Amino acid sequence: MENETTSVKFEPTPAIVALMGHQKVAGIVSEASFPAGFLRVDVPAVAGLQAYTRYINPKSIYDMHPVSEATMLAKAEELKVQPIDVWDIKHAAADLVKDLIQKGKLLEAPKEEHEDFEEEDKEW
Repeated sequence: MENETTSVKFEPTPAIVALMGHQKVAGIVSEASFPAGFLRVDVPAVAGLQAYTRYINPKSIYDMHPVSEATMLAKAEELKVQPIDVWDIKHAAADLVKDLIQKGKLLEAPKEEHEDFEEEDKEW
């Protein structure tokens, strides 16, 4: 018997997706045309957070639950998942530095004021 592969059209559907690392995301799930083979999740704007799109490698999916749109919206509001941005990384790095200073593994830079630097800044 030959191995047959069947191509199934995946229609966009509201769902809750559980990912490795104990993460969950709720949104409209569809196939991504690029990057090929990825899952596209359009997370709605809820609770004052902006809507965004997330592309997920199917290998990182633990499970996916198709749900009603009302259920997806309620879960998205509960989860309050936000897109990553540069501020996340900046704050994480600042927290790490503070933690290392408190543990005595990193020396804190002296806070010296230099009048000549202040004058240069005023010219800008």
